[in-house]
Amino acid sequence: MKKIVIITLALLIGAALSAQQKGDTGIRLTTEYGTIMEAVSGILETLADAGIGVESVDMELGIVNGAVTSTKRATTTIQPRFLVTSKDGKILITATGTGNAGASPTLAKTMGGNAVVQVVRDGQKGSILLSQWETLEELALKVPHTEVKYINPNPPEKKRK
Repeated sequence: MKKIVIITLALLIGAALSAQQKGDTGIRLTTEYGTIMEAVSGILETLADAGIGVESVDMELGIVNGAVTSTKRATTTIQPRFLVTSKDGKILITATGTGNAGASPTLAKTMGGNAVVQVVRDGQKGSILLSQWETLEELALKVPHTEVKYINPNPPEKKRK
């Protein structure tokens, strides 16, 4: 019984550490690709399967910039970006993106017109910001992977008891 409790707690803690949070700006995928070039090819295939063009590719540096694409909300777009790196013998893919803020009156006023902003997990259900994040996440998770971690440059402070 004690082992079951320990295993359950370990799984819950692991899930919490990789769970999404408000303010996430990227998605890091651990893959089974053998090289950076293989991973770039996999990203290109994923983009093609999703009907998204490619703006630029650097196979040696492991950088893929997708073409601007619409989100589920017709009033906003994102441009996905992928960076492939190798760490401790594993190939990692980091997905980030930029989106247009002009469709949101509040953001447009704050940013000065149809500004380009970093895609971030924020906003309420159905909002432009959350729609941009969901589009990026859906695309990133189509890339073959074994593990997912969400990147948050400013994680919320833990509540103290």
